[in-house]
Amino acid sequence: MIKTKSHLICFALSMLGLVACTATEEPTRSGPGSNPNGPLQVTIGAEQTSATRTSLDPDGRTTRWVSGDRIAVWAANPEGTYVLDGETFTLHTFNGTYSSADFAATISPMEPDATYTYYATYPLPTEHTGTQVTFTLPTTQSGAYDATSDIMVSAPVSGGALEAAPDNQTVLSFKHLCHAVRIEIPEGRNLLGRPVKRLEVVFPTEVVGTLGFDAATPEAAPTLSNGSNTVVIDLADDGLNDASGSYAWIFIAPVDLSGDILFRAYDAEGYQAAAIHTTVNKSLEAGHTTPIRLTVPEARPVTYLDFTVAQNNLGEELTQLHINASEPLFATPFSAADGTTLTLDRRPDGTFRAAVYADTHTAEALHNLPLTVDYESANVLLADRALTLPATIADQSTTQVPMTVPYLMEEDFSGITGDFGSNDSGGLINYDAEALDGYGVPGWSISRAHANYHALCLRHYVAWGIDYPACINSAPLSAIKEGKSVTIQVSFNAAAEQNDLSCQIGGYDSASKRYPGTGDPVEIDGGTISIAKNTTYAGYDRLTTDAPSYQYTINATCTTGLRWKSNADLSGFASYYNAYIDNVRVRILN
Repeated sequence: MIKTKSHLICFALSMLGLVACTATEEPTRSGPGSNPNGPLQVTIGAEQTSATRTSLDPDGRTTRWVSGDRIAVWAANPEGTYVLDGETFTLHTFNGTYSSADFAATISPMEPDATYTYYATYPLPTEHTGTQVTFTLPTTQSGAYDATSDIMVSAPVSGGALEAAPDNQTVLSFKHLCHAVRIEIPEGRNLLGRPVKRLEVVFPTEVVGTLGFDAATPEAAPTLSNGSNTVVIDLADDGLNDASGSYAWIFIAPVDLSGDILFRAYDAEGYQAAAIHTTVNKSLEAGHTTPIRLTVPEARPVTYLDFTVAQNNLGEELTQLHINASEPLFATPFSAADGTTLTLDRRPDGTFRAAVYADTHTAEALHNLPLTVDYESANVLLADRALTLPATIADQSTTQVPMTVPYLMEEDFSGITGDFGSNDSGGLINYDAEALDGYGVPGWSISRAHANYHALCLRHYVAWGIDYPACINSAPLSAIKEGKSVTIQVSFNAAAEQNDLSCQIGGYDSASKRYPGTGDPVEIDGGTISIAKNTTYAGYDRLTTDAPSYQYTINATCTTGLRWKSNADLSGFASYYNAYIDNVRVRILN
């Protein structure tokens, strides 16, 4: 878009039929076609002349119309009816130079003998109702010269109908409604030592938001609503450095400033330089530019925490780490405020790096600090796990934080809060399982089994030579992501008390039946094992990790639960055969 204080917009009319208009790549002049039976396709000549041009910046720099530029045009007849209501005109051809171009639109024929009042805006408004228009001055800008934020409005002008080959052209004169700020870093004044990737500018008053005005009364000052006093410049490519001729542009509403302006600069990793404050008392006028020569301070001092996988019990490589502190702590990339939460991606060396600004958090304050961590892999999210920072952390240096990644599921039943038996004292029928939520083992369930401190017990029952099975069901493996399926390895310690006890192992689908009982099959077959008699370990408080260990492998999703069901063929009369299970651990097999 042309950066001028005023433009000449000429309504050069032609009947071009229904042929589509496109911008040429070179400044050439195209002749019109004709279709007297179709709607008018008119062109608007937009010319910039030295007599009317005021450069946007004081050093005489100018720009030009570009392909794709569009303007909105209104035309009111003598009765006040709008025959053009924000009609879109698109750049069609250049008129010998890039500073003069025709814009085209297809319209219905206008009354040839009437006189119309024309209004126009650049660019197209975000919304309009009649000539009431709104534009968005965005909070986040690119730093490049963005003509769509260089909002302009024309003065009303009277003219004849838009028709082919007019004797007199109608001329519209535009004026700028916004103020431009051009920021540069002079040579040798980037003390950050690397390019600025983001620059935040905080003004003492609102400067961006929704700019509204009436295109029919352009002399009235526009209004700003939904405003913000902060402009964020996200700089493309390598960012802004102290190279000569390198600028960052922003467009803001014309306002009177009185107070401090704050600048925050960030490098490519999102870490801050020290903030800059300057006091300003100035009127930022529409159509003018304020140049700013910025000195970027040195980077804020940082203490790095490199979270490192010391042991991975999950069995699948982590992709992200989500860490949480009880109060603002972490240097959050491209954010002015420290964060209580931070998501870290896995680095090429396998670590997950977090940073803490050392000028607000001393290394001593980090010693033994408790955190909450979510471990994430391609298929799993292990949420709300405890992690404590090391007892010694080096200030403004890098400290390794070793992590033991938990199992997909680990249960040692140490949280059992009471003694509970589910149908474990008799009965010659099958029973659904009962939940252990009230006994410190949420999500688990048992039938013809018993829960006591530190272990669960299958109580296989035999009466008159008939076997009545017992079962244990785990909570669903809800840490597996929805829609994912993985192969898991289940390990556990077990010991039988009276005899070896045969047990079918595997899984169940909690979406089909939440608490399968003794009469339900093991849906996901993991095989059959014989839990050996071992009086040394058979007991609620004796089944340690040194006890015999058993394993099985199945495929699982987030609705899969683990299942143990006795299937022994034993003899006896009203006899129980107990097998104790503890230290259940589940990992992913790659």
